[in-house]
Amino acid sequence: MAFVNKQEFGLTFGETDSLVSEIVELLKKHHVFDEGYPGRDLVEAEKVKLSFRKKEDVSKVKLQLQFPEKFEYNPKSERELLENPKLKYSKLKKMMKKSYAELCRAVQDDILPPADLVGNFINQSAKMVTYGGRGDEHYDRYSDACFNFKQAYDDGDQEKMKAALARVQKIKKECHEHYK
Repeated sequence: MAFVNKQEFGLTFGETDSLVSEIVELLKKHHVFDEGYPGRDLVEAEKVKLSFRKKEDVSKVKLQLQFPEKFEYNPKSERELLENPKLKYSKLKKMMKKSYAELCRAVQDDILPPADLVGNFINQSAKMVTYGGRGDEHYDRYSDACFNFKQAYDDGDQEKMKAALARVQKIKKECHEHYK
């Protein structure tokens, strides 16, 4: 039986990006990428699996990449959906989950989120608080937190954006614990 030595360790986002960039450069140097290369920056990958398997005198290299689902904001379709009085709460929540995840990812990585994404989240939040019986007692605090986030965004203040999103997350968690 073969000896297996599996190691796991934690890295910061910056260290991870650096490591992945070095691996990518090595793979490019050895012509691993061909015409089928996905064309995305590999440091965007959420999950990278790299394996080597020796067979006789040749090594087989397997690279598996998993990218986060990119949120494509379409202002026209978004506006139409939000203005639709028959928009189901569950559909709105799915939309919010995607835009909130993108927003958090950008802010956590110290990247100013695109204005469309911020507007999208703010509009979705404004629509959500119009649904009665789904956490009404949290809606005012939630709306205030969203307003504070928007102000911090307009000011370009990353630290205030992080703090406001943390407050949004706290209120969201309290509401979901009560209503799920």
